[in-house]
Amino acid sequence: MKTTAILLVLILGLTYYQVKACSCRQGTVEQGFVNADAVLVGRALKKEKLFFTDSTFSSNSPLQVGFARYDFLVTSILKGVLTKDTISIYTGLGNGDCGIIFILGEKYIIYGNEDSYFKNRKGFNLQKSNNAFWTNMCLRTTFFNRQELRGIKKFAKKKKRNHIAKGT
Repeated sequence: MKTTAILLVLILGLTYYQVKACSCRQGTVEQGFVNADAVLVGRALKKEKLFFTDSTFSSNSPLQVGFARYDFLVTSILKGVLTKDTISIYTGLGNGDCGIIFILGEKYIIYGNEDSYFKNRKGFNLQKSNNAFWTNMCLRTTFFNRQELRGIKKFAKKKKRNHIAKGT
């Protein structure tokens, strides 16, 4: 009986963990490039944790939601428009929310979107900016690696040739 109870607790605990974990498919380099508003290479400089009170589902018991803002020094713009070389990258805190925990000082390839996944939540009021993007594990953001960079450049070049051939 005691063994059965321990097994039940372990199974329930693992089930809870799986429900809280991030679940998505990244797709190919091409899909990531097409679906992103910006693709860039940069180095993580600074991190700040931010919070907002989400009353979307219940104004009587609002939920405190956290996310992170990282400052990045951009070394290469592969897609998108920036007006500064230092930008903000927003992401979840990485506790099952698909957020990325960037290591300060490290170089990354970032696939980012202008819109936040919090945009329809009551209490969230962060404004869009040319120099701010949202990313998460599902968007292909990764440590810098030459193979990923080659794939991006190859696809961007092919896409550009197709636009020229079509006259667009």
